[in-house]
Amino acid sequence: MVNESYVSEVATLIERLEALVKDARHLPWTGKILVDEHELSTLLAQVRHAMPEEIRHAHYILNERSRILEEAKEEADQIKASALTEREHLADSSAVVQASRQKAAEIVQQAQTLAKEIHQGSRQYADDVLASLETQLMELLASVKKDRTDLHDEHPN
Repeated sequence: MVNESYVSEVATLIERLEALVKDARHLPWTGKILVDEHELSTLLAQVRHAMPEEIRHAHYILNERSRILEEAKEEADQIKASALTEREHLADSSAVVQASRQKAAEIVQQAQTLAKEIHQGSRQYADDVLASLETQLMELLASVKKDRTDLHDEHPN
């Protein structure tokens, strides 16, 4: 679901941020460090740059969900139209009419059930993908906030 290169890129950037903090020069007796401002700014810009791709991916998933729902609706409409056409063709005698009405009702019910299952499945899929994306973005945001807090705690303005 999630683009592995995105995850890898973000993981690499986080590792570089961690290494920057770990390798920073410690100020004696303060618990603070000195970090290269340019390098930190560059890494944060790269993290920001990496995030929009995943957001575009989520947008694609939402569009794909809409397309799947539209296709399911069209397919259900076609099945319903086919059932109605079949019912009209079988209307030659009362027994045939009875059988055709029953068959048409079954086909319509099957189409509605199928459309409902497709609709529910696509909504669930989109929700699962968005939940995963939300979790990953929250984790990334929490990591960045923690690093910024650590940075500010170690070097107040």
